[in-house]
Amino acid sequence: MGIQAQSAIIAASLLLAIAINVAFQERRVEHRWAFVRLTLAFFSYNLAFFFHAVSQGFDGGTPSPFWHRALLASGVAVALASLNFFGAFIGRAMGPARRVLQVMAGGTAVILLTDLAMSPFVAGLVAFTAVAAYAYGHWQLYWHWQAAESPVEVRRLRYLVVGGAV
Repeated sequence: MGIQAQSAIIAASLLLAIAINVAFQERRVEHRWAFVRLTLAFFSYNLAFFFHAVSQGFDGGTPSPFWHRALLASGVAVALASLNFFGAFIGRAMGPARRVLQVMAGGTAVILLTDLAMSPFVAGLVAFTAVAAYAYGHWQLYWHWQAAESPVEVRRLRYLVVGGAV
């Protein structure tokens, strides 16, 4: 088990704690549940990454097909949750992008039932989809920042855009 696997289990623990904390807060924030779903999607990804790495063993053997499939499924969940969160945060429907991701999620679900799921191409496609969904949501946040008029809103969004880019 390498440092990445250890980091993944620590990240999973922290993300679960954050999701529980935010879920039980009394404040009424419109995008709170979208944030909880996003942190739970990242939690599931990190947990699947940890078990995927542990299933390979110390010799770097073949990973468990179950954890490989769980890792791919959680990658698609991260993509969907990212788009959902950014849409809820800026108050804009992400209709066409969401539909594309839903079709990809359905296609991935079918692929996960076949041996094609073990292909590096599928893993790369899922990773690209997750990063592209995050980048698209972040791009929409950037344009929301550019259109903001209130100095307080501009400052708040600038921190989020810069932090998200980093």
